[in-house]
Amino acid sequence: MPDSMHMIDAGLPRWNGSESTEEKVSAIQNYLFMLLEELRYLLRHLGKDNFTQAGAQEVVEQAFGGDGSGTGETNNYFETLISEIILANTILSNTVVTNELYANYGDIADLTVWKLRTDYLRAQNYLHGSRADVNYISIHEEQIDFITASVASPLRTEQLSRDGRPYYWTDESRTRMTCMEATPWPVTVYVYDELTKMSVRFQELMTTQGTTTYGPVIVLGAGDGQGNSKGYIFKEQNDLLIRYVTSGVEETDIALSDFVDAKHRRLASCTIDTGNGTVDYTVEGSEEEYGLTFTVDGDTVTYTWPDGHECVVNVV
Repeated sequence: MPDSMHMIDAGLPRWNGSESTEEKVSAIQNYLFMLLEELRYLLRHLGKDNFTQAGAQEVVEQAFGGDGSGTGETNNYFETLISEIILANTILSNTVVTNELYANYGDIADLTVWKLRTDYLRAQNYLHGSRADVNYISIHEEQIDFITASVASPLRTEQLSRDGRPYYWTDESRTRMTCMEATPWPVTVYVYDELTKMSVRFQELMTTQGTTTYGPVIVLGAGDGQGNSKGYIFKEQNDLLIRYVTSGVEETDIALSDFVDAKHRRLASCTIDTGNGTVDYTVEGSEEEYGLTFTVDGDTVTYTWPDGHECVVNVV
């Protein structure tokens, strides 16, 4: 542990004045990630050597009512207490971590993260030999992605942290990971292909005054990699727009405001049978045939659709 603590000290960012803001932020993020991993390792490996005699005695007296006499019997009690209670997460779960995290807001106090992924099932699937898809959420910068990861091949790879360090299981139970120290149990996962099936992100939008603003946009579908074959939903200044971009880069919009404006299909073919009083027709983009009936009363023609809707046409 002293070696890893030395690494934390040595990794503390130091500036010479030539760094850009982006470089400083990146260095701080990397250092915080390293510090977090070190704290995780430290708290998971608490033992009697982490406490002074007085500190351990106080823990005993508060948690188990030790007599504080300093007798050999009480000192022996220490030895078992530190290994059985601290390492069993009584102090870790109930005092050191949990109470601090839940102290301010009742859930997690002011949690700020650089990135969040929920694809932990990759490691579990590998352990159980499952090649099932992994559906997960990735949150980064100003975007939330809903992703399906499918096993690409029998190939296997190491699970790496965002800065390229391999993860290891902390013990044979394979329930916890660390990237601060190497163990005999590397975390291995299958190689996956990923498809982002939905995103919520900020995007530049045009206002009716010709200026631009940023607003949230919902993007639906994996598409073709060029932004086509996808659906988009976003709020403009005076309407809600639903847009679909076809594989042929054609846009079809439905705008919802005081009225519904949409691109409707046009008539592709029409056969009027005056003897039977029927009309058979098709619309663009489809070979499906539709039918309706009509009646003529002088200069008035009444068309009737199968659902009972009528349209009266007066010829003058």
